[in-house]
Amino acid sequence: MNPRSHSALGQKPAITLRPVPFGTFLLLVLGVLLVTEVRLIGTLWVGELLLIPVALVALAAGVRRTDYELWKFVGFYCLTLTAYIATDLINGTAMNDALRAWARVGFVIVTLVSMRLILKKSRFNLLPVFIGMMAGDLVMKRDVPFANLWKYFISALVISMGLYLIAWFGNRLVYILSCGFLCAVAVFSVVIDSRAVAGFCLIVAGVLGARVIAMRRLKILFPMFFIGGIILACLVSWLLLNETDDTFGQRRNGSNVSRLASIYTAAETVVQHPILGVGSWSQLAEAADRHRQNSARLGQMDDNETTTQNGHSTILQSWTEAGVVASLAFFYYFWRLLRSVKWMLAKPLDRFYAVELFLLVNGIWNLLFSPFNGAMRIYVGITTCICIVLAEEKMLFDRNAASRRKMLRQIETERLRGGPVTGLQSA
Repeated sequence: MNPRSHSALGQKPAITLRPVPFGTFLLLVLGVLLVTEVRLIGTLWVGELLLIPVALVALAAGVRRTDYELWKFVGFYCLTLTAYIATDLINGTAMNDALRAWARVGFVIVTLVSMRLILKKSRFNLLPVFIGMMAGDLVMKRDVPFANLWKYFISALVISMGLYLIAWFGNRLVYILSCGFLCAVAVFSVVIDSRAVAGFCLIVAGVLGARVIAMRRLKILFPMFFIGGIILACLVSWLLLNETDDTFGQRRNGSNVSRLASIYTAAETVVQHPILGVGSWSQLAEAADRHRQNSARLGQMDDNETTTQNGHSTILQSWTEAGVVASLAFFYYFWRLLRSVKWMLAKPLDRFYAVELFLLVNGIWNLLFSPFNGAMRIYVGITTCICIVLAEEKMLFDRNAASRRKMLRQIETERLRGGPVTGLQSA
């Protein structure tokens, strides 16, 4: 692990901000191609195809066999792929649907290995990738209304880009600028009715603000954060109550009912088929009837989820389609996300704190409440790499902390014996 890539002991990261024009250009192109669609077997992205040779290079040279954290995830995702193949063959799933599902899981593995190699070089390497992805989405989806474009495609990219740029240029103001940026994006997201994105931003801003305040030399800033939080809460409440009339509540209720009905339907399917699953992209008429009944029972008569039956959840979708074995990887991923968040709440602050915490929170939401479709396979691979990087960081931090404790015990023992304090001299 490159010690320059992050701060394991709370010290200011030693990052050399030397641009690599050609390498940055390649990452920008990769980002654009990652969201450039090509119709082969269903919908694929050109960038995913280009990630295959990158993954092969990583396996051949850049990724060590002792990279146990990576191989744990690869093993789980390979287990998921095997479960999908077996379930589809047993259920006689149409080959076109089966190949689409297998490719979806396979490209998670490809993205994971490739991004592992890219992130090992520098944690800033995600910045040009995200910029390229956003540029590609703006071009490829130029006919999509901006509110939907923001909510479903570019919000996470814009937020991550902004936080990376603040980390690059923010210097000593990185934490304050990150909090301000997240609060501004939260207000903007509320205005265009993107509630989840606003919630992510406020959670990350709140945690970051609390961590900054806890730093003794910045406790004087507590009144500013407190007053700013009150002003922000009042502004958001005013926007919701006065600028949207009752439409915000209606949209919120409709969206929540649709998601909840999908979760109920998928959970019922899991209970009926807990081991094997019903096959990839299943469209069971019986499940569609149950979904309509759940929607009506929850107060929504419109039915817009009966054809997918994905549970609006990556975990539920994998379990529904390919059985409990296929979902094990995502349960493990969920557990690692929670462990990473726990470490984020305890680790010393560094300039990557805000962007990595945001990606983790976004990853948890997507895992629980977003279907395993579209660009989700790219985000799963990237966020998995973030979990691996944070696990390595914690390991290094614990190792150094243990060495420091051992040295202090030696110093104390020698002091009590009245001998020379060699540990202190060597330190």
